[in-house]
Parts: sequence; structure tokens; C-alpha cells
Amino acid sequence: MQDEVNEKIIALCVQTTRMSTGVLKASMRKFLDGMSRQKQKRVQVKQAVKTGKAQEKGREKERKRQEMKKPHGKQTIKQLIAQAFSLRPLP
Repeated sequence: MQDEVNEKIIALCVQTTRMSTGVLKASMRKFLDGMSRQKQKRVQVKQAVKTGKAQEKGREKERKRQEMKKPHGKQTIKQLIAQAFSLRPLP
């Protein structure tokens, strides 16, 4: 049972006229390198997603902090200008 869990079977198709050990070794090495590259890409994508979520949470926290800093109630003209409200004269 333990051997079945640890075994992995792969199918490798090589088109050649004469198969030598060198050709088999080279083809297996190329296949395994490709598999390891795919695994590394998957890991990088997962890490990028994690860091993206972390950055998104950080941005959300910063936005909430900015909202909390905004004064409430009566405000002076200077405070309104600092908040970047567009002040237009009334017609």
C-alpha cells in the first residue's frame, strides 16, 4: 500500500529511430525540468495572489484611516479646501 502511494507514473512519448540511453536520459531530464518549472510558476502565482490580497487589505485599512481623519460637523473653509471639495461660487 505504501509503495502505491509513493509511486508516480508518467507517460513520455519520444519520436526517434533509435533509442539510446542518452536520448532517454535527455528526454526524461527535459520532461522533469518542465514539470519543475510548472510547479514553480504555480507557487509564484499563489504567492502573488497572497501578496495582492495583503496589499488590498492594506489599502482598505489606509482608506478607512483616511475616512476616520475627516472632520465631522461644522468645518471651516480651510478644512473643506483641504478635503479637496470643489468650491464654486453660487450663481
